[in-house]
Amino acid sequence: MTTPAAIATDGSTPSGGGAVLSAGLFAAVAHWRPLAAVLVPTLVPGLLLADMIDIVQAGPSATIVDGMLRPDATAGGSVLGALVLAFGWLIGLNAAMIVLAGRLRGVAVPSRQALGRALRTAPESAMAVVLMLVLIGVVTLCGAGAAANANGLELPLLAVIIGCGLVLVSTRLLLLPAIVLRDNELPLLRHAHRLAAGRLPSTGIAMSAVIVLPWLANQFVGGQLDRVPLPHPPYLGWLGQVLAVLGMLLLAAVQASLLMVAYLRPRGSLQAGPVQTDPARVEAVLAGLGATTAAPAPRRATGWALAALLPLPLLLGITVAAVNPYDSPTAVSQEVSWSGAILATAWPTGRHPIVVTEYGMHWCRDDACAASDAHNSAVTWLGADNAATAIGADGTVVTAGLRGRDMPDVIRTDGNDAVALERCDGPGRCTDGITKWHTGGEESQPVLAVAPGPDGSVVVATARPLLVKDGEPDRVELAVTRCNTVHCTRRSLAVLGTVEAAVNRTQFYDANMRTVVPQLTLALDDQDRPTALLRDASGGRAWLATCPAADCKGARLEQIAAPADPTLPTALVDYGELGLHEAAELGGDQGRWPLAVRGNTACGLTTTPGPRPVVYVRFGAPAPEPQRLALWCTAVDGRTRVPRRVTLARLTAEPYYLALVAGPDGRLLALWDDDGYRHTLLVTP
Repeated sequence: MTTPAAIATDGSTPSGGGAVLSAGLFAAVAHWRPLAAVLVPTLVPGLLLADMIDIVQAGPSATIVDGMLRPDATAGGSVLGALVLAFGWLIGLNAAMIVLAGRLRGVAVPSRQALGRALRTAPESAMAVVLMLVLIGVVTLCGAGAAANANGLELPLLAVIIGCGLVLVSTRLLLLPAIVLRDNELPLLRHAHRLAAGRLPSTGIAMSAVIVLPWLANQFVGGQLDRVPLPHPPYLGWLGQVLAVLGMLLLAAVQASLLMVAYLRPRGSLQAGPVQTDPARVEAVLAGLGATTAAPAPRRATGWALAALLPLPLLLGITVAAVNPYDSPTAVSQEVSWSGAILATAWPTGRHPIVVTEYGMHWCRDDACAASDAHNSAVTWLGADNAATAIGADGTVVTAGLRGRDMPDVIRTDGNDAVALERCDGPGRCTDGITKWHTGGEESQPVLAVAPGPDGSVVVATARPLLVKDGEPDRVELAVTRCNTVHCTRRSLAVLGTVEAAVNRTQFYDANMRTVVPQLTLALDDQDRPTALLRDASGGRAWLATCPAADCKGARLEQIAAPADPTLPTALVDYGELGLHEAAELGGDQGRWPLAVRGNTACGLTTTPGPRPVVYVRFGAPAPEPQRLALWCTAVDGRTRVPRRVTLARLTAEPYYLALVAGPDGRLLALWDDDGYRHTLLVTP
């Protein structure tokens, strides 16, 4: 085996910052085999144990998404797991510095002795690392505070202060090789200071890289993971995990190499200073660790054993996802191509989900909506006013919208409103028509709701604003009209009553376009009896109309409580009597997310904080918080229960156009738009 030449000690070796960086990178590559022999058995088990702790801590709250386990159901995962990984990294870093010191001096230190020395010096190294982190935090806070008071020079001043402070602080990282070698009688901190004296810029550049490289790697890996599209094949996630392990090993090797190269390097001719590392003392320390001038021949069995350790963290995740010991929720993601706000979703028994957007209908070909059959709606696509849509229990889709005032040359209704209707019994089986049924005259346009009736009929509920005198409260007439077909050649009208309420011309959207909340809803039970719900646009109350028969004779109209904000999603449930179920208050604005009710369970979408760095710097506008989509479910029987929350997909932007639909077997389909991409997630709670 040819051993690379040892570092020169006559002052001829370039010792600038760039030269130290290049020498450190070269040493890490040239001596990768002995470095791997000490880094793999320390970092990989540390990562494996940290993952195991995270999995056990998360328990059933972990989620299996696309075959990959997502244990981070809360903001930052396990602190204990992070500490275990940090301890493994520190042992590996110490051992790598010892091994590399020998190779740079032309000798080979046995891996076992290097690991033993690294373990013994780990407590002192840990204290030194904590000290460095504290100093870095102090410098950063001082720099940010000084920059905050600098008019017009905030960013340049902050960069200068942090740069200078980082150079001064990072040179103290020479404590780490000084601790593991113990080649000087001076106090360690003083020894590190004397080594850096006279060459602070070059030493600071190399040592700053030791600090900055992990941060840059974390930013890059996090950014690339954010860009991995959903859905992605499982092997893409597996490949990412293997590359993350290899990247962690490479990073630790480069850190150890930079530290030891900077520690052992001689002073240049222009770098006056009190001291440099004594090669004879270093070699004496290495000899005490069993260093030999002839490096042992690499053993194939050892290499295979180290290689077998690399996929263990990946195999752990795959095994846990396959066995699912906690009966964790599973989810399958898909990317879809529809556009526009989602107006209605349903999952009829014995069928696949159906989604209606403001541009048309989509009949999913499978439960995850990987593919669908689409139809452009003649009502919603052409922009009918106050368009409403609904999906029946048998999968029939109906839409209704107002025509006439906006198209006087096409539809002559003497200034009134005609109603455009459309009914789809399945893909390719849609009919539409514009009726001669007038809904108003001088009054404002009514709000509509629609439901599919039997035998091709369409039922429409209207909330028609009435003319009132100035100073009088707004009044609305509620009515139900039943048309025999979309052309409404025969119709029946049932006026349910007049109520004091305000209506809006358009459907409700929340400020972030998360979900559509219709002001008027209509449902037919299995006996074809209508139930209409009108939410007051002023908030705080709603009007519920129930019909004892299909013709709505003797309908009951009553006021019920509603959220003060009329844009909050609700669901009409039976607590013994009908009432509105609101989104559970889990903190923040989770009450503004879509709901789905099936049987005695209500589920809703929300977001939960995603993992973020323990130490981060923020300047200027607040950085966007990392987020994950989450699902929570709770009982709707009126009892107080802690909602179950399930962490789902990573989000790259604030989600909008969300919807949630519950299937007949308890599975849920979540739909959302994330940074221009449309996704579905089939969840088995």
